[in-house]
Amino acid sequence: LAPRLRDLCGKRIGILDNHKEFSDLVLKGVAEKLQREHGVEVKLWRKEYLGKPSPYAQEMAHACDAVVNGVGH
Repeated sequence: LAPRLRDLCGKRIGILDNHKEFSDLVLKGVAEKLQREHGVEVKLWRKEYLGKPSPYAQEMAHACDAVVNGVGH
C-alpha cells in the first residue's frame, strides 16, 4: 500500500468514475468538496464499462498524488 498523504493542500487528486449508476453525481460532489476545502487540483477519468479494468491506471499513477476510485449503487 502507498503511504497516506499528510495533507491535501496543493496535491493532485485523481478521481476514477467506474460508470456505475449515480457515481458521476457522487464523485462530482467529492471533487468539488476537495477543491473547495483543501485547494487540491482534481482530474476526472471515467471508465467506459464498469466490468472492465481501468485503462487509466498508469496515466493516473504518473499524474496524481492520490486517487479516489468511486462507485455508485
